[in-house]
Amino acid sequence: DVMAKSKLAARHKPMYKQLVYATAWQESCWRQFIKSGGKLRPILSYNQTSVGLMQINERVWRGIYPTEPLRWDARYNIRAGCEILDLYLRRYALRRAEGRNLGEDDLARAVYAMYNGGPGQLKKFVARKKSNRYLKVDQLFWDKYRLVKGKSLDKVATCY
Repeated sequence: DVMAKSKLAARHKPMYKQLVYATAWQESCWRQFIKSGGKLRPILSYNQTSVGLMQINERVWRGIYPTEPLRWDARYNIRAGCEILDLYLRRYALRRAEGRNLGEDDLARAVYAMYNGGPGQLKKFVARKKSNRYLKVDQLFWDKYRLVKGKSLDKVATCY
């Protein structure tokens, strides 16, 4: 369990858990596979670079997470996504001035922005927050995060 091994402060763990659920919802609607042409296949991103439930970018994370388990082992894919979120939260958002000035909800949003677009998105998200000019992906994630936080997971039916 990633959360059990993480050195994340206890006060951030509820937000982290909500972040994980909302990320999986945003990335794949909590699905690892899709049936296509009569065969079960791992879900791939529109540009064929990210895979599975947590949509791990195989190019970015090659050498750290092997491709086959990311594609065919949902637990492995989830664990990799959780580790990446933990990394971005602890090593980037909580250590950098931009992240330290955010409340819990905006911290979750900033971490998702990094998850979606890389560490450089931390400063960019903070700038978007200041100008109140969010990207569509920021808003889509925020909608799901608020539903997760409000314990409205039944709304996942909107995916299908």
